[in-house]
Parts: sequence; C-alpha cells; structure tokens
Amino acid sequence: MEGSCYFAWNVEMMVYRWQEARRDGIFAGLTSGLAGALVGSKFMGFGRNKTIISGACESRIIAHTKS
Repeated sequence: MEGSCYFAWNVEMMVYRWQEARRDGIFAGLTSGLAGALVGSKFMGFGRNKTIISGACESRIIAHTKS
C-alpha cells in the first residue's frame, strides 16, 4: 500500500515538472523569437518576410532545446 502511494505521488510530480518545463520552453521560444525578429529587422536590415522567418526559426530552435 505504501509503495503505490509513493508511486502515484512520484508520477504527479513528474507530470508537474514536465508541464513546468513545457511552459518555460514556450516562454523562452516566444521571447527569443521576438528578440531575433527585432535584431533581424533593425540591425541586419532584413525585409518583412526574412524577419518573420528568422524569428520563427529562432523561436522553434530555442523552444526545442529548452524543453
């Protein structure tokens, strides 16, 4: 009985940590994508389409590596 309670608690903590890591990854991806798009448009002189693509690519890469 005692072991099954510990197992259930452990699974709940793993799910909570997974959700927390996912939320952190989404936030990191969005903020880095915004920063990448800003750098691409202001400092590198990208046009509209290249800015959107660079922001999306950077967002995807950072979100994937974070979570």
